[in-house]
Amino acid sequence: MEVLGLNVWAVIMQAVTLIILVALVKRFFFAQVLQTMDKRRADVSDTYARIESDRNEMQRARTEYEERLRNFEAESRERIQEAIKEAQALRDQIMQDSRSQGEALLLRAQEEIGREKRKALIELRTEMAELAVDAAGKILGRSIDPQAQRDLLGDFIQDVGQA
Repeated sequence: MEVLGLNVWAVIMQAVTLIILVALVKRFFFAQVLQTMDKRRADVSDTYARIESDRNEMQRARTEYEERLRNFEAESRERIQEAIKEAQALRDQIMQDSRSQGEALLLRAQEEIGREKRKALIELRTEMAELAVDAAGKILGRSIDPQAQRDLLGDFIQDVGQA
């Protein structure tokens, strides 16, 4: 059976061998290659997914950090404003206390001045009365006993006090 110079049995055997070889290669080799390629494709896909997930997580963390920073800055400004208000309130309280103490000190000083004035006036009246009694004694040319001197002084002080 040789047609056209080809051995038909040899061609059939080669064809069958090729089919068997293709089937074996496909089953053992291509299956492994395809499985490895599929696994690699899945790994690459997972890697891209992880990268995307990490990028999203970093973006979320950055956004959260910026928000916390803004909150911190706002809180800091608020605390500074509160501290300024407290300092102003303390200053006002100190000023009010100083005024009150100053007014109280002035009032005590005025009262002390009034007491000293009255005391000085009483001393002046007493001295004037003693001088008047001494002058009266010299005019009369005699000395006055102590009881009479006290009576005259009392009368004089009353007369001067009413004037």
